[in-house]
Amino acid sequence: MIKRLLLTLTLIASLGLALAQDTTEFVIRIDNVSSAVDEGSTTDRIDDFAVLLSPGIYLVHTDIAPLFTPGRLDRGEGLEALAENGDPTVLARTLDESADRTLIDVGTFTSPMGTSASGPIGPGESYEFTITAAPGQEFTFATMYVQSNDIFLAPSEQGIQLFDTNGNPIDAEVTSAVFYWNAGTEESEQPGEGIFQAPRQPRAGAGEVEGDPIRRLDSAAAVDEVNQSTVEDTEEDVGNREAGEDFGEIIDDDPVDVVDSEGGTGEGSVDDANQVTYVYPAVEDVIRVTITPRTTTVD
Repeated sequence: MIKRLLLTLTLIASLGLALAQDTTEFVIRIDNVSSAVDEGSTTDRIDDFAVLLSPGIYLVHTDIAPLFTPGRLDRGEGLEALAENGDPTVLARTLDESADRTLIDVGTFTSPMGTSASGPIGPGESYEFTITAAPGQEFTFATMYVQSNDIFLAPSEQGIQLFDTNGNPIDAEVTSAVFYWNAGTEESEQPGEGIFQAPRQPRAGAGEVEGDPIRRLDSAAAVDEVNQSTVEDTEEDVGNREAGEDFGEIIDDDPVDVVDSEGGTGEGSVDDANQVTYVYPAVEDVIRVTITPRTTTVD
């Protein structure tokens, strides 16, 4: 009887150890590594052309696509407010109050390092925060590229891996897992110049509604999607224009977003009479994301 009791207790203890899961605290740092001034600026308002990254949202999750699904419309949970206005609070509140058990943790990063005030980070500035996760859980974040109408930076729907295949916490820079995304909620304008972009818009959400699926901008400087525009030019021949000159009035403006892998200028161009291209700096010229494990405990 005693032996049987001891065996039962041993089995229970073994089961408890098997169910116990190591959790690790990670320090996440997001740096704005852009130059102080975008060299492609064609405006005297230099401060408006500084690359800014907005306060954002972070998640620890176990399922894919916690924020959005590429090729599908925005879910109406608050991503639009983040992508257009740099405001993560609505999205964070919606997800935090949801019944989705695959969301382990939801939070926001709002204050640049060294300050207590909420605001975007400019060149040379950083956000830093901590998360706690266990093997099998991933990390996702999103921050607005402020000099745009609805462009944000985030990993793919799978999220960023925090542990290797052996369950060891990862200590690395993970910028290569971050991409530009177009939320598809507002019509695009020239980066850094649009009157309905966050630094210049008269009110939040003032731009023209777009209503397109969320799409990723190709980091190899390929065209995002071939969308057509009609350009009413003031010259006889668009091809005679010099780079950087005005291209007349754009009618039915539905431009194409491009990422320049060789250091984009943010400059718009007309590739032909029916296509407008907007260029954004390469991701690695804008942001750096690092993950550093700090402590590991057994729950």
